[in-house]
Amino acid sequence: MGFTSPGTAFEASKAEASAVAQVKGAVVMPLVKSAPALETVKVTAEMKATAGKALNEIKATAYGKLRTERMNVRQVGPRAKKAKEAAKEEAA
Repeated sequence: MGFTSPGTAFEASKAEASAVAQVKGAVVMPLVKSAPALETVKVTAEMKATAGKALNEIKATAYGKLRTERMNVRQVGPRAKKAKEAAKEEAA
């Protein structure tokens, strides 16, 4: 004696599953192989300057730049408020 489950939600019955038409022969979604887009960049003086540095120095510099820019984005509002207050004091 085997145990059969009553089914789960959104599961089709055997009759509904057998009545579904199977797509045969035609390509439903064609496979498209595309080459990854490569961006060409001119070598700058800064790139040449970092060419001889150790990898950890480059990573530290990049991390510092990212942190600085994140802080700049975060501080836009407070800096604008401070500038507005300073202009208000100057005018008074």
